[in-house]
Amino acid sequence: MTQSQTQNQNLTEGLNRIRRWRDQYRSMQPPSPLEDVNQLAAKLEMTHAHPSGIAQLFASGHVRLDSLFRDTGVLKAAERHIGRVL
Repeated sequence: MTQSQTQNQNLTEGLNRIRRWRDQYRSMQPPSPLEDVNQLAAKLEMTHAHPSGIAQLFASGHVRLDSLFRDTGVLKAAERHIGRVL
């Protein structure tokens, strides 16, 4: 076996040890809501969000609530729910 093959084998074995450790660690943790948003207890309903507000949110990662919800009634409902989401 050449030195290069030995190095590749050592690297592969090291990566496999790390993967086994990660899998073992993750099996001890509860599932993350980031993996499945259905696990989140509180959600902000975006059905009535304004299209330009949604575009802003996707483009920059943040947006003012009044840009997302232009209708006064929907905005007030969103303001009540946002405290539970955060």
